[in-house]
Amino acid sequence: MHYYLDQAKQKKHNLYIVMGLLWTSFFVLEPAFCKTNVYKQVNSDGQIEYSDQPTEESTQIILPSIQVNSTVEQPSQISSQPLSSEQPENLKKKQVTIRISSPIEQQVFVSPVTEIPVTFEVQPALKPNQKIKLLLDNQPYGSPQEDTGNFVLKNVERGAHELKAMVIEEPDQVLGTSASVTFHQQRQIVRKNRP
Repeated sequence: MHYYLDQAKQKKHNLYIVMGLLWTSFFVLEPAFCKTNVYKQVNSDGQIEYSDQPTEESTQIILPSIQVNSTVEQPSQISSQPLSSEQPENLKKKQVTIRISSPIEQQVFVSPVTEIPVTFEVQPALKPNQKIKLLLDNQPYGSPQEDTGNFVLKNVERGAHELKAMVIEEPDQVLGTSASVTFHQQRQIVRKNRP
């Protein structure tokens, strides 16, 4: 009698293991596997058995459908996308660089030089609605121009001066600013001979 109870407990324990494995397979494996028919029957010992093969004594079990979402978009797919040509205009505009190529840093101009030409390097080339604006000693100098080789500083006072250039788009939207260049204007001292 004791042996029979132990054997019954062992069968019940094995049944729980089999049922657990079956249920785990239904939830873990692919949904196609979950569509397999499952049949339940009671064997000659009074134990419940599950199978995927029907018999005359078995009844089919209707399992609930499992929904699996396999189209989750990864965050890296969004952030790693390159900027397309259809990106907003304000992102494109900030890619303009400008550098003053003349005068050079700490260049000295001595009279009789009264006109100082200013030249630039601009990348990419200016568009029709873009202009260059000069700042001499942090004050606007002249009017903005589209031609990069048409700037001349005239009648600059004696002393050290700071020059900057900006690429602007109408109306006064700054797209790029150059580093400042310091140059010096000196005047010749004319001495009169005394009689």
